[in-house]
Parts: sequence; C-alpha cells; structure tokens
Amino acid sequence: MLTERGGSILSVLMSSIVCFNRMAIVNNKHQFIYMHPQKCAGGALSNLLKREFPDTNLHIEKNHHPNFSDVVELTNQPLEKYFKFGVTRNTYDRVVSMYFHAKKHNNYTHGFDHFVLRTLSSWFGMQNKFTYQDEYTMDYIIRFEHFAEDVKNVMNKLGVYDFELEYITHNTQRPTSDYRSFYTERARKHVYGMFKWEIDKYNYEF
Repeated sequence: MLTERGGSILSVLMSSIVCFNRMAIVNNKHQFIYMHPQKCAGGALSNLLKREFPDTNLHIEKNHHPNFSDVVELTNQPLEKYFKFGVTRNTYDRVVSMYFHAKKHNNYTHGFDHFVLRTLSSWFGMQNKFTYQDEYTMDYIIRFEHFAEDVKNVMNKLGVYDFELEYITHNTQRPTSDYRSFYTERARKHVYGMFKWEIDKYNYEF
C-alpha cells in the first residue's frame, strides 16, 4: 500500500507535464488533463499516471488547489486536443470523508454538524474543477463507486493496457461507511444547497 504525502502540493516544472499534488495533471506531450477533487480516491490514479508517464520533475508548492481555469494556463495547445477526465464521488459520502480527514490531520475537534455548517466551503465543490467559462469540460468521469473499471477505461484510452493500480490507505478511523448515519436533516440540506451542481449533474442521492 502507498501512503499519501501529507500537507504538500506537488507541482511539475516541465513544459510537457505539470502536476499539483493529486489535484490536477496536465500532460502536453500526451495531451491529457486529469482533475482530482479531494477525497475521491484519485491519488491512486495520480500515482499511476506518474509511473506510466515518468518524465516528471516535482517541485513542492503549498496551498495550491487548482480549478480548471488554473490548469488552462498550463496547456500549450487548444483544449479540444486534450483528453480531459476527472474523478467524482457521492457528495454526501465525500463530505464525511473530509470531516474525518480533518479530525485526523488537522486536529479538528468539533462535531460533524459544526463541520458542515461552519467549516465546509463551496471551494471543495467540483463545478469549478470540471467547467471553464461556464462550459462543461470533461470527456470522461471516473466514479468512485466503480473506480477500478473506470480507471481501466481511461488508461486504455491513453494507450496503457498493462498496469497495476495501487490504492492509498488513509486510515482516518471512520467508524462506518454508512454516510447517512452522520447527517441531521439540517446538515443534509446544507450540503445539497452548497454542492447542488455536482449532486444533480451526477445524479447522486442521499
């Protein structure tokens, strides 16, 4: 198993490939853009892409989590030439994962309702990562719910057929996978209001 590098943002300073710590990868040589919202298991795919396309020189840059508009600045060809893909996860489940990540890695001590109502930001949403100038940009979406199958489709599209997908273990001590058990009605409505775009776009249900 791999362990995620905590607290660092990796960016590649090369003309052919640019990477922000499992948040976005732009490969100008092979013409693909990968967007990775937080807590979608996409770090495993980031690591796989870096192994299969190893011409990567990494530079640590903190506190940079790019939207698609940031990534466009790193391209050197028209966007339509790129294969653009990202990862999604049921938003209600993802928010619970964020909460337990904050408890473990940021010493967050408040309850889940407080996290949702007082701490959670729309910045965590997928809309700005998957759209540019109000247009949807993604050619393919990998869903957390059938991650391995969708990753295989993406890698095949990129011409890679023989690979090993290594998952990252975070061990946040989340007691149950049942995300519904953490929600009050008020928290559920708040999450829907904040992340309505992605919940409706990808037909996620509570």
